[in-house]
Amino acid sequence: MEVVNGKLFSVLILVLSVTGCFDEGDVNTKLQQAIAIQKYTAGFAAACDGKLSMESEYTGETKIPVVTKISCDEMNKESQFFTPLDDKGIEELEEQIRKINNIE
Repeated sequence: MEVVNGKLFSVLILVLSVTGCFDEGDVNTKLQQAIAIQKYTAGFAAACDGKLSMESEYTGETKIPVVTKISCDEMNKESQFFTPLDDKGIEELEEQIRKINNIE
């Protein structure tokens, strides 16, 4: 999993540097997006019992510079990754969405 996170971190740094000039709000948005991607990827990797694969495509676009696909050939169906969100999880997700969209 560390290799995946290491690759993901490199991709995220590239995403932040490829996008060029932007203001502080854009930096915060990119940071929150990177955090969300990292959490999702870590949860997915933790639920994977089989072969984990990751593929990134660099689009050259400013808004979506990288498209990353992750896959696993055998998942642990009892992993927390597949459990419904509780009230706390929903609140955390709402807060993260607000941060990503710069909503106070």
